[in-house]
Amino acid sequence: MPNLKAILLAVLKRAACLFVRSRLDGAVPSPSTFTPPPVITPTVGRVVWFFPAGRLPSDQPLPALVAHVWSDTVVNLAVFDASGNPVPNPPTSVPLLSAGSVPPGGGAYCTWMPYQQGQAAKTEALAKQLAARS
Repeated sequence: MPNLKAILLAVLKRAACLFVRSRLDGAVPSPSTFTPPPVITPTVGRVVWFFPAGRLPSDQPLPALVAHVWSDTVVNLAVFDASGNPVPNPPTSVPLLSAGSVPPGGGAYCTWMPYQQGQAAKTEALAKQLAARS
């Protein structure tokens, strides 16, 4: 079995290299020009993407409905499997990540769908335009 410490170190080195390369290419804004993505307030019934523990961000997510809201970043979910069947004993107190957030190491989490993130960004841009006119 591979050494877990060596694997984690290799992953961290790769992530650091990608970050530095993206900064050099201008893909990641400098801290002085960085504006955080809009926070979407979760409400009961909204659809999110669920990533069970151990699933990679590149894997296809499972659809889930927000069943209870603890805060802007923690929710309970009703999760459906790839066949559309409800998952028994759905997770509670699941971290809800906003755009650009780093998934927790090994734990389950959920995210907003790209469409929802795009709509939130458009709404925020429109609000800024209207505020600038006033």
